[in-house]
Amino acid sequence: MNLELKNINFFRILFTLIIIYGHTIQLYIMPQYGNLPFFQNLVKHTSFNYGYICEFFFIISGFFMYYTFSRNTTFKSFIVNKIARLWPVLIFCILIFYILYLFDISNFEKFGNILAAFFITQSFVNVHANINVSWYINVIFWTYILYFSLFKIIKPENRVSVVALYTFFAYTILFNKVNLYSAPTVWGGGF
Repeated sequence: MNLELKNINFFRILFTLIIIYGHTIQLYIMPQYGNLPFFQNLVKHTSFNYGYICEFFFIISGFFMYYTFSRNTTFKSFIVNKIARLWPVLIFCILIFYILYLFDISNFEKFGNILAAFFITQSFVNVHANINVSWYINVIFWTYILYFSLFKIIKPENRVSVVALYTFFAYTILFNKVNLYSAPTVWGGGF
C-alpha cells in the first residue's frame, strides 16, 4: 500500500475511533448522565459533527471498496467475498444477544435476526433485529452490490460522471440534515 493510501487509511482508523466514542456517549453515558449540564452541552456540540464523521467513514470505506474492484472479478465471487467479510459481524451480534436472552437480560428477535442474517433488515424491511450498532452491515452489503453492478455495466469513461451524480445527491441529503438523528429535509422529507 503506497503512502497516499496509508494516509487515507489513517483517517479511516481515526474516524472509527471517533465513531466508537460517539456510540459510547449515545448508548452508555447519555442514558445515565444525560440530564447533567456538562453532557447536554457535550452532545449539543458533538452529535452534529459525529454524524458527519460517520458519513466520511463510509465515504472512505467506499473509496477502498472501489479501489479494490477488478474487471476480472465475477459477481458470484464478489458476493461470496462480501458475505465472508460481513457475515461474522452480524452473527456475532446475534449470538451475543442470544446469550443475553438466555440470562433474561435482553429480548431476542427471532424473526428479525433471521432476516438480518440474510442482509434484509435495515435495507428493505424495517423489522427489529438484535444487530445493534452493526445495523450498517446490511445496508453496506446492498451498497456494495449496487457499486459493483455499476462498475460492471457502465463504460469506464462514464463511471466518474455516474459516481459524481450519485455523490451529489447523497451529499445533498447529508447536508440537509439538521442533526445526527433528524430525517433529511430535502425533497419534502427525504426518501
